[in-house]
Amino acid sequence: MNICGYYPESINEGEGLRAVLFLSGCMHGCKGCFSKRTWSFRSGEPFDNNKQSEILQDLAANPLLQGITLCGGDPFFSAAELIPFITQIRTRFPHFDIWSYTGFTFEQLTVYEQYMDWKNENRDKDREGDAERNKWRDGLHPSIPIDIKSLSDRYQLLTLCDVIIDGKFVEEQRDLTLLYRGSTNQRIIDVRTSIGQQQAVLWTSASSPSY
Repeated sequence: MNICGYYPESINEGEGLRAVLFLSGCMHGCKGCFSKRTWSFRSGEPFDNNKQSEILQDLAANPLLQGITLCGGDPFFSAAELIPFITQIRTRFPHFDIWSYTGFTFEQLTVYEQYMDWKNENRDKDREGDAERNKWRDGLHPSIPIDIKSLSDRYQLLTLCDVIIDGKFVEEQRDLTLLYRGSTNQRIIDVRTSIGQQQAVLWTSASSPSY
């Protein structure tokens, strides 16, 4: 896993003063993307243990930070590698809120939970369920056609976040007046409330509920 940038302080990628980490690698290929240099998983520098420790020390040294935002690239393409680092942040800085940008939708990131619910419900059924099972295996449900391990990793990373800005950037829906977003299809989602209600719930700022 590589990173292609780190801002120790920013007010542009989420509410409050935030650190921002840019993960390398994205396969969405959004037309009009302003950071195509981050698409390559080889871009930037290795996010090894030394670099992670350096950033953790930097976070600890700044009492003004409200949290950290994950950008890219798309952090969810590196979910498995990223989870241990974010877990460390959760442990060491329990007051932090964690935001993430992603080209996946909330619905795509939670399809693993739907799959597990379906699997548990059908655990004792006979082979008549094979056709339905194959739909999940082949990605025919409203999700992206990826393996179950990737679905699991991305869902786990999602549960470590407080807020995500979801959806691909759509150049035809570009709007410079939007808060923290680039196009009108993208949403600012309250992750924990959304998981609890099993549907996407928009985030609202405590200071400005109209967001």
